[in-house]
This record gives sequence, C-alpha cells and structure tokens, in this order.
Amino acid sequence: MNRILLALFLLLVTLGSCSKEAPKPLSKEEMQECIDSLTCARIKEVDELARIDMEYRMKIEMKVRVDSMVQAILQQKTDTTLPADTTHNPQP
Repeated sequence: MNRILLALFLLLVTLGSCSKEAPKPLSKEEMQECIDSLTCARIKEVDELARIDMEYRMKIEMKVRVDSMVQAILQQKTDTTLPADTTHNPQP
C-alpha cells in the first residue's frame, strides 16, 4: 500500500512539474537590465585590476624617468661649471 501511495505521489509531482508555464520572452528593457546586472560586477573587477596594474607600472616607470631627469640635470650643471672657452691660452 505504501509503495502505491509513493508511486502515485511521485507521478503527481512529475506531472505537476511538467505543467508549469513557459517563461515569457523578455522585453528589450528587461533584457538590458539583466545584462547590466550581470556585467556590472565584472566591470568593477576589471577597473580594480586596471587600477592596481597602473599603480604598479607607475612605481616602476616613474623611478626610471625621475632617475633620467636627475641625471640630465646633473649633467647640465657639470657642463655649465666648465669654462666656456678652453682654447684661449693667456700669455705670460
């Protein structure tokens, strides 16, 4: 008796799940909302990764640029401290 009731219950559950209404097609606005909600998290993640990468690259590239600027300034200072005309020999 229990087996018959269990089989009847499972049959009713199976038939009940088959009779569900098919989902209605989404309108353009609903589809856009769905797309926006799915892509919003990924866009934030990509922005954060880009920011981290930019900070990392700035640390590396700025050090090289600053070093070359300092080197150029030091080179200019040493060039200006030399006499302008080294070919002139004063006579005794």
